[in-house]
Amino acid sequence: MFDTYFSFEYKGKHPPGPKEDFEHVHIYKFKTDNEVYIFRGEVFIHQTIAVKYYPKSYEDSPSKYTLLTGKNKGGGTARIISTCLQIMLDLRKKESNPSYIFQASGLVGEMNSETKRY
Repeated sequence: MFDTYFSFEYKGKHPPGPKEDFEHVHIYKFKTDNEVYIFRGEVFIHQTIAVKYYPKSYEDSPSKYTLLTGKNKGGGTARIISTCLQIMLDLRKKESNPSYIFQASGLVGEMNSETKRY
């Protein structure tokens, strides 16, 4: 299921923005068959990396992590997750002994207790 992934490009290590509380962020970009995605690896204390990704077309949206594209039918979602896993392996070369965290976002207006995402 996770044996194929999209090629990705490292875009660099960046400092946090004025309202962000992590130490720095690693940015990657990858392109699916239908969409360009941005992967953010936000590095917190003790090398804890928060994994986040979203379609580049949603970059300016405050809901970029909760909107669905509906474009990844037929195994596309598994390849996106597989790509994130490959990026996480690449991050091991940049950060010493990292741990990773994921938090799935619910849909806009959906309560956390009712979400179907894990």
